Amino acid sequence: MYPLRWYAYARNTNLAAKTRSSKISPRTAGEIDRHVGLRVRTLRLERGLSQEDLAEAIGVTFQQIQKYEKGVNRVAASTLFAICKVLDSDVASFLPKVDGTNTSPNVLDDPSLLKLAPLMAELDADGRKLLVDLARTLVHHQTSARKR
Repeated sequence: MYPLRWYAYARNTNLAAKTRSSKISPRTAGEIDRHVGLRVRTLRLERGLSQEDLAEAIGVTFQQIQKYEKGVNRVAASTLFAICKVLDSDVASFLPKVDGTNTSPNVLDDPSLLKLAPLMAELDADGRKLLVDLARTLVHHQTSARKR
């Protein structure tokens, strides 16, 4: 009888919820989930897609895409595979390198890169493609110059 009485007391005082919330669930999104979300955002912006466009293409809400990109929710393998198809990318490009290095720039850490996203959103599809082609050309020239 005692445990049942304690449960009723805990439930009424919300102690049970406080006890449960103090434990970290193994289903809680972690560092890798945040990395995957950031890569989803980066590649989505590179492709000139809005969150709504990506959400519609994979059959979820744009709010869910926001949660994936912020690393709040984990991305299921089947969902990641669908995202890869839409973004024309492979699954490995979303995962961190095994040695812990990450060669892709973090858009959220670089203010100059972050300024590009709203500008790209104002361009039509042809303008975005032209800008991406220009960026690729600049990267190619920089890489070639370093090798000399």
